[in-house]
Amino acid sequence: MKRANLISLAVILIIAGCQKTERAIHPEQKNELLCTLVDSTYYSYKDFPTAIIDDASFPGVSKFWYSGPLKIMIRAKMNSLAKTMKEEAGFSSATWGFKNYILHYTSTDGAGRPITLSESVILPVGNSWSHKCSRIMLDNPYTHLDGKACATESLGLTSAFVTDDLILIRPDLEGYGISSDRTHPYIIHPVVARQTTDGALAAIEFLKQRKLGLAEEYSLYNVGCSQGASYALATQKYIENDCDAGVQRTLNLTKTICGGGAYRPDDVFSDILSADELHYAVMIPLTILGIKRGFPEMMEGIEISEFFSEKFLNSGALEMIEKKEEHSSVVLDLIREKVGNSAADILSEEVLTEGSTLNTIIRKALERCDLSEGWLPRAEVAMYHNPDDEFISYASAAKTAEMLKDGNISFKKVYSIIPSMQHSGSLFTFYINLFTEGVK
Repeated sequence: MKRANLISLAVILIIAGCQKTERAIHPEQKNELLCTLVDSTYYSYKDFPTAIIDDASFPGVSKFWYSGPLKIMIRAKMNSLAKTMKEEAGFSSATWGFKNYILHYTSTDGAGRPITLSESVILPVGNSWSHKCSRIMLDNPYTHLDGKACATESLGLTSAFVTDDLILIRPDLEGYGISSDRTHPYIIHPVVARQTTDGALAAIEFLKQRKLGLAEEYSLYNVGCSQGASYALATQKYIENDCDAGVQRTLNLTKTICGGGAYRPDDVFSDILSADELHYAVMIPLTILGIKRGFPEMMEGIEISEFFSEKFLNSGALEMIEKKEEHSSVVLDLIREKVGNSAADILSEEVLTEGSTLNTIIRKALERCDLSEGWLPRAEVAMYHNPDDEFISYASAAKTAEMLKDGNISFKKVYSIIPSMQHSGSLFTFYINLFTEGVK
């Protein structure tokens, strides 16, 4: 092939690539992050609630969450939004609905290497005019083992918030979606916070470049429940401590709202070691796998198997967790049946011994993930926690808030609407209250 033809072909390929690629700014080094639109789905305003319900990923409690009262609340929000959009359109028969965009964006893993991650961006859209939202909700994912429950595979319950006239950004994070072949850096807050921030930047830049429903002036609301609450608080810490003024202006973080999960990891690990019975045993292997992925230099030369008992290694639970094909309830049942339900059943003797090499690795890793030290929140933080939470210690959450009290933070109690499920039930209370009152 002649050189001129080669040059022409190269130009064509470059142009084709540029047509599919959006650009975002890296929060630290200002490197270009590639953000690619890979898919989109339109939902009519009539179909959207049904799609959310069909994607529910809470066996046993999803029926409660999506019961009649909540559907009535969603419809009320949608009717209010419909009135707004029709007034903007200037005619009463305006056609509108919701668009779910799936994006791939570039971030960094725990070893500092580039990694491609995925996220969902959902917003209300109108036909033949552009509706503008002035609020963005950044949804930090709770703990889930099933890969199909991630943001790009399932709408999830937080998608209902889009009916409240806002844009929703839902990062998958490492280990899910496009990066499902990798281990999630569970609890490793510095790594997760950076990836979440990169996702928010990529989504905002995508919306701006495509002129998709984002008002010129907007506010970012950073929300999470359970482990997602800690991820949300970690994201605010990262934005305020590690991002430059330009990135902070782009994000315009206004408020972080945490439900039942912002805690001190080392305190919770101590609670796990001392407990006679664990309510969420999968947190142990998830944490150890997370340290291996998020802080690889701390685990160099050490096999994952060294952290666990023979009973646990022979149960098949670790393989089930790594495959990400089952709901956590299935894995918990397997652990209870074949291993036992205490740290002594799951962990090796060395991990249980304070001061040992493996115990020290976990302690030091979790200390690096402490959200109560090294900063004071500038943007508003609202924390909610159930005093009877059986999964995450109320004392640890209260201690986090106390250590940050000189910053812009409030700490309030929230109670479960399901008496038999104090942790999960209080999260439903948190979301219902937030949905009723609005993200503000």
